Amino acid sequence: MRYVMLIAILAGCAPTCPQASVVNGSWEVFANVLTREGGDEPDFPVSSTPVNGFYTWTLGWGESSRGPVNFILDGQPAREASGDWSSEVCGTFTLSLHGLYESRAGDEHDYSALGTFVVFEDRIAGTWDWSETWTAAGGESGVFTARGQIEGARPDETEPTED
Repeated sequence: MRYVMLIAILAGCAPTCPQASVVNGSWEVFANVLTREGGDEPDFPVSSTPVNGFYTWTLGWGESSRGPVNFILDGQPAREASGDWSSEVCGTFTLSLHGLYESRAGDEHDYSALGTFVVFEDRIAGTWDWSETWTAAGGESGVFTARGQIEGARPDETEPTED
């Protein structure tokens, strides 16, 4: 009888994993390159590739743990995005992304990415494999692939106040 009670108590104390929708909303992320191929061309728009620098991600995950995801990068929706929310490791998920990112300077980055990420409270982090065909504003083009990482947080919604 004691063992049955102990098992019942332990089962009741087991942590519950959040649903995939916990990632929904905006994230301010910093992406950086760990390893790369390409990008040595003098016209490569390194400062505007979304695998390098500060960006805003907006995620919209439905009720299913696997399937389509709305992914918006600095206000530009991905053409295609899907995810797989882990049922074994709380807060861990993969994203597969395909889209076209246009920088303010007029550079285009036709990208594909596959990454593994983790979200906890108001933080997000992970690594991804990135591939893009880029076209600089001047018409030069090339291919760039990288392994990168991101780290981010929910945007600070409060305005600073003066005392």
